[in-house]
Amino acid sequence: MLKNNKKLRGIAFSLLAAFFYGVAAVLTRIGVRDYTSPIVGAAIAFVTGIVIMFPVSARGLKTGLKGNRTGILYLLLSGLLAALGIMAYYAAMTTTPVAVVTSITSANPLATILLAHV
Repeated sequence: MLKNNKKLRGIAFSLLAAFFYGVAAVLTRIGVRDYTSPIVGAAIAFVTGIVIMFPVSARGLKTGLKGNRTGILYLLLSGLLAALGIMAYYAAMTTTPVAVVTSITSANPLATILLAHV
């Protein structure tokens, strides 16, 4: 029973994430098309994310930074690549319909599949 409950909770969180990402994509398109540049839009989104995530993650921050340096390096590289991906995503939103951009960027698991087995 407990295993099924965890699985259902995971599915619920996944659906919630999909909804949030979908709404965020539409808001991103409006924001960068009508109000600001893609880089400024990405920066605003990142700062907003930091403001929201910091209080949530502050408790584990002290112990999390004592971890393996290699793991921290991987996370830093991941953040760098995520930032580059977000900037490209925001740039695409200025010229391309939101449904096209989100469909293409949602193909990212293909890159994950290829790279995970290297």
